Amino acid sequence: MSVITKGVMEKLREIVREGRRVGEEDPRRIVHSFKVGVALVLVSSFYYYQPFGPFTDYFGINAMWAVMTVVVVFEFSVGATLSKGLNRGVATFVAGGLALGAHQLASLSGRTIEPILLATFVFVTAVLATFVRFFPRVKATFDYGMLIFILTFSLISLSQFRDEEILDLAESRLSTVLVGGVSCILISIFVCPVWAGQDLHSLLISNLDTLSHFLQEFGGEYFEAREYGDIKVVEKRRRNLERYKSVLNSKSDEDTLANFAKWEPPHGKFGFRHPWKQYLVVAALLRQCAHRIDALNSYINSDFQIPIDIKKKLEEPFRRMSLESGKALKEASISLKKMMKSSSYDIHIINSQSASKALSTLLKSSGILNDVEPLQMVSLLTTVSLLNDIVHITEKISESVRELASAASFKNKMKPTEPTVSLKKSDSGSIGCAMPINSRDGDHVVTILLSDDDDDTSNNVVDDDTINEKPEDGEIHVDTSCVHGVGMMLEHSLGVRAMEKVREIWKEGRRVGKEDPRRIVHSFKVGLALALVSSFYYYQPLYDNFGVNAMWAVMTVVVVFEFSVGATLGKGINRAVATLVAGGLGVGAHHLASLSGPTVEPILLAIFVFAQAALSTFVRFFPRVKARYDYGILIFILTFSLISVSGFREDEILDLAHKRLSTVIMGGVSCVLISIFICPVWAGQDLHSLLASNFDTLSRFLQEFGDEYFEETDDGDVKEVEKRRRNLEKYKCVLNSKSNEEALANFAKWEPRHGQFRFRHPWKQYLAVAALLRQCAYRMDALNSYINSDFQIPMDIKKKLEEPLRKMSSESGKSMKEASISLKKMRKSSSSDIHVLNSQSACKDLSTLLKSGILNDVEPLQMIALTTTVSLLIDIVNLTEKVSQSVHELASAARFKNKKKSTVSSKKSDSVSTVRAMPTKSQDDHVVTILCDDDLSNTVDQSCGESSVDSCHHVAIKIDDDDDSVHEKHEDGEIHVHTSCVLCGQTNASDVLDCGNQKIINNL
Repeated sequence: MSVITKGVMEKLREIVREGRRVGEEDPRRIVHSFKVGVALVLVSSFYYYQPFGPFTDYFGINAMWAVMTVVVVFEFSVGATLSKGLNRGVATFVAGGLALGAHQLASLSGRTIEPILLATFVFVTAVLATFVRFFPRVKATFDYGMLIFILTFSLISLSQFRDEEILDLAESRLSTVLVGGVSCILISIFVCPVWAGQDLHSLLISNLDTLSHFLQEFGGEYFEAREYGDIKVVEKRRRNLERYKSVLNSKSDEDTLANFAKWEPPHGKFGFRHPWKQYLVVAALLRQCAHRIDALNSYINSDFQIPIDIKKKLEEPFRRMSLESGKALKEASISLKKMMKSSSYDIHIINSQSASKALSTLLKSSGILNDVEPLQMVSLLTTVSLLNDIVHITEKISESVRELASAASFKNKMKPTEPTVSLKKSDSGSIGCAMPINSRDGDHVVTILLSDDDDDTSNNVVDDDTINEKPEDGEIHVDTSCVHGVGMMLEHSLGVRAMEKVREIWKEGRRVGKEDPRRIVHSFKVGLALALVSSFYYYQPLYDNFGVNAMWAVMTVVVVFEFSVGATLGKGINRAVATLVAGGLGVGAHHLASLSGPTVEPILLAIFVFAQAALSTFVRFFPRVKARYDYGILIFILTFSLISVSGFREDEILDLAHKRLSTVIMGGVSCVLISIFICPVWAGQDLHSLLASNFDTLSRFLQEFGDEYFEETDDGDVKEVEKRRRNLEKYKCVLNSKSNEEALANFAKWEPRHGQFRFRHPWKQYLAVAALLRQCAYRMDALNSYINSDFQIPMDIKKKLEEPLRKMSSESGKSMKEASISLKKMRKSSSSDIHVLNSQSACKDLSTLLKSGILNDVEPLQMIALTTTVSLLIDIVNLTEKVSQSVHELASAARFKNKKKSTVSSKKSDSVSTVRAMPTKSQDDHVVTILCDDDLSNTVDQSCGESSVDSCHHVAIKIDDDDDSVHEKHEDGEIHVHTSCVLCGQTNASDVLDCGNQKIINNL
């Protein structure tokens, strides 16, 4: 018992520590929790506060919609609250009107046909509205509105079958929704408001400061003479430097904040129609800069550091480049903070560009690289190149910030003077000024020419076609002769625009459907589920049992039914458990409050509602809770409030709770069963497929990179080359895939066993692989910029390096392709390891080639572009090995099947030895077992010991240059493996490269 108590106390302490951390991270979260509690107490007072008794009697059970609106609409920021509130209000109004029309139409057909027509209307509306929710624009801004539209249309059209006073029902429901929505909006705006626009503004400033900090500290880290005594200090500084990584994955937060900011009214210095899109442009450039910084950071502790004496000679321009770029970003940050125009960052950009030129001159003229080893030179010149990239991107960021300042009407640094009009005399003696005059067809600017001579001068300038004239009376007369027929043209224009809009919607619908046909199926599944639960209204025995509580089944279907099984199960279980727990606590709170008497009871109920709403809202900010149980906590707040408050007016509180829980469970079970057994969409399968697709995308880039980099483009095939380059840039979809992968992994955890995906499938390992793929994509993003570098090396030098560079990218791409195939087939494979070995072998060949002095005659600027390409490819090769290892771990944890054991024959042409090999399983999944070899048995025995089936030796196979495939299947049905050397006793790809290849080759 003491052990259990100790565990409970430890858990409570952990929750308290997490709560303190969340509150200290952003104190506004605590304030928001209290605001939600106050709003709920305010709207729930209509139930138990006596002066509002007539209000409650008038609205009846529909008063709960005010409580429900507060719970689901009140969000952290004003923009999010306004977005949900306006979506809910408009959707309720429109759907209510359409539902009334549907009822009138159905009622004309008689009592027998009426329920059939109503069910048909509900089905069609649900199908169409659910499908429209997949439209990107709708999903970004009006997704919640479409959800409420389906819910309101279904509830009102079905309620009409049982309620004769349907107009009163629609009116009272709309009124209570408005009361709840207005309460949320007023409290959100006037009580410690949190503005999404301000948060986006602050996030952009924070990202600028973070990147600025890295760049200003980079010189100190790169040129730091490290001693053993200060290792901890250096490590601490490096951790501070790596804060830039938060910028890499900030896209989803920025998009969300920008979307909410559009709904907000003018506040502070943020006016109406503030240019939020320009914020996203700046943010995208900052992420590009962060990608280069991520690559640059890996060279701080490169294994190939140049000698300290050479570093010292390069230190000044190096430091100036990074320092001035960092200062430019800092000035941009200050400009945003103060919301004032500034040109200070231009000075720092000029200084950084000057330092870049000085560094190029130093490298070109001093011969400083003559004594530097090739690999050290690669590391140095790559650092130079990445810094040059950062200088160029910083210039773009500054220009983008300037455009933002202009569009947002930031103030000038100097105190602005009163606007004056300067009239300069022209050569002809006239003076004039331009002023805008709004016209009906688009705010055209009309220039009025004034003359200090006489009116005849202006008449010489302005002919009969002018719109405005200035006669002697000093007034401006508008010639309206061009307005004839405007009404007809406007009517025609509106008709054309309407047809264009319909065609645009149709095209978008076709595109969305073709992109994923499962969306169409899902829409029909939602319609089917709604038609099924609507039988609670139509079937008399069911309605007699549940009455108006049947609406909770309809509501559950609308809000729980999601695209994937995992998302539906997650929401369904969250809703059911939260309803059960909150219902029990609500009944208990009602019973406890009732013991205090009718006077104190409403006060206690208000305290209970406030306390649980504030605490539950604050718990929603906990990262783990937000990831998996956010919807459950929301339903907990809603159910507790409704049950405890309804108990004040409802005598049979237990019966109310029982019916509500039963209908919720029935609606949830309907969703889950239809989701699982009718064309199921598994989130786990989608995550699996997304990972395989990302592998294919990166593989395609690497395998085609060689052709693009070494392509001699002629004028005749420019279009074809451009098309290929656009295909190459598909890797960019991997850069921002983190949020989608995490959402799918979270939903996949809720799913039962299906297909080859077992219970407790290692979804976390999928995220580990995905993170490595994004690192690869960051390097590819930098590498892609060098395909068309301004400093291309001569083609004859390129040709000398073509073979190893092509092989590095090609073999890395093949390794990823093999990993993709392994994932698709869910089979263990070591084929990717062979390609990793080949790519690493090509790295060594390239290193040898560079040591031979092949680049002695290459200009420094051209050498920078080349060595950066080489260095980034080496990074990708190393990352590919990590990816391959991570896929092996995933295959082992997920229990992928082994390849079918089959004896294969490997024959070498030209009277060279024959080996019989079969794939077998080993601890680290490296395969190829030597069975017999008459010619090589002695060599193998001498170098590795006896070879037998019982004692398997790990070998690496080097593929002949003539054949890129690992295996060939010939007419005899056997698989032939071409081998030039056999290595035993190695299990790690990097170890193989360091072993004595030459000794075994000599023995052969």
